[in-house]
Amino acid sequence: MRKSSEYDVKMPEYAMCYLINGDSSGNEEADIKIIDTYMRKFYDEAKKTDGHVVVGMPEDGHEPYFTSMPAFGLACTVYDIRITVFN
Repeated sequence: MRKSSEYDVKMPEYAMCYLINGDSSGNEEADIKIIDTYMRKFYDEAKKTDGHVVVGMPEDGHEPYFTSMPAFGLACTVYDIRITVFN
């Protein structure tokens, strides 16, 4: 498999455990729906070529910070993450 696309995203902190570990226990149902809706475009891109999606921290790693412009939702604490689509 090779990288098809990479996206640098300001991901809300509350979404991280769900995206990285699949653990939704700290999120409300509405939050999970918002996260899934946002991630759908990446999964759809991967599905076209029988690929997969990897969510990870950039190599240089960053501490969380507050921003008024997260990937989705209201202003919150975010992590800079990289979403990679492989095909």
